[in-house]
Amino acid sequence: MSDNATRLWVVSRPTRCTFCVVASVDTRLVDGDHVVTFYAADDQLIAALATRFAPDLTNGDAVIVIATDAHRTALERALAGYGIDAGEVMAAGQLVMLDAEATLAQFLRSDGPDGAAFEAAVGAVLRRAAHGGRSVHAFGEMVSLLWDEGDVTSAMELEQLWNTLAEKIGFSLVCGYRQGAFDDAAAGDRFDRVCRVHSGVIGGAPGVESLQLTRRLPCSKGAPRLARRFVADVLRHWGRHELVDDAILVIGELSTNAVVHAESDMTVGISRIGDGVRLVVTDAAGAPPIAQHLVSSDALGGRGLAMVETIARRCGHFFVAGGKVCWAEVFPSADWATG
Repeated sequence: MSDNATRLWVVSRPTRCTFCVVASVDTRLVDGDHVVTFYAADDQLIAALATRFAPDLTNGDAVIVIATDAHRTALERALAGYGIDAGEVMAAGQLVMLDAEATLAQFLRSDGPDGAAFEAAVGAVLRRAAHGGRSVHAFGEMVSLLWDEGDVTSAMELEQLWNTLAEKIGFSLVCGYRQGAFDDAAAGDRFDRVCRVHSGVIGGAPGVESLQLTRRLPCSKGAPRLARRFVADVLRHWGRHELVDDAILVIGELSTNAVVHAESDMTVGISRIGDGVRLVVTDAAGAPPIAQHLVSSDALGGRGLAMVETIARRCGHFFVAGGKVCWAEVFPSADWATG
């Protein structure tokens, strides 16, 4: 193994490189938090909600759940595993279960969500729950229903209505989206947009604040292609065409590892460093990157981390709260620089 390869897999902190990393949300939520979770299967969503809300109910807080019938029923069963009788806490007004489709119908109009009607329907429930100074925690998947119907605009408008309501009433909110809803060609921009309208991502890849440009991407087979396109577009915009080929090979491999081995969404980032660039991919896994086997000769991913080691002048990985950061620095080749 080359010295560069050793740096990639053994390094605990990047050489001459400082990152400001924001971990994913894994602590108890407080008033004003508006976070999102992306789930691959219903049981993952229910387990995450039960784990999060059981301590709140035990502490005497109020919990509002606006979900499908299937998810409400499954959550009741999951809470029972924590010793919480859903019927009991509902009778006491501590747990409120609302049907997502019926609640949405109260304020959704032909041109999108009506803000006043939303506050009348949902705000009233939250205010009653907060009576007496109780902390309130909510879960809503009305945005997911809109998204699944292809009404992305209304879903984003509803997210903003939640944020506006939070300025008037103190509560925390968890939104849930199916991971499979971000598998199409527009997934990158839309996934990034969803993440940005929330204050955090439950169980998601850490964010990186210090890089010039970042993009959050979903855990999907199309994510490496989106990562390559993002990096290529940035480099062309910066006029650094000579770096495109090497950079997309590197980012393709790092992002492929995030999807295939970490099974995680990711944050992709890029910054200028001298006449080169620093590329970063974060994921939610607590294990080192795994080398891939060589695939087809024309593939732009899965060629093996040995290729990253060969192309990058410096590269490495380190662990942070909520996952890890893989990085590589790409500079013009000597052949190109000398013409």
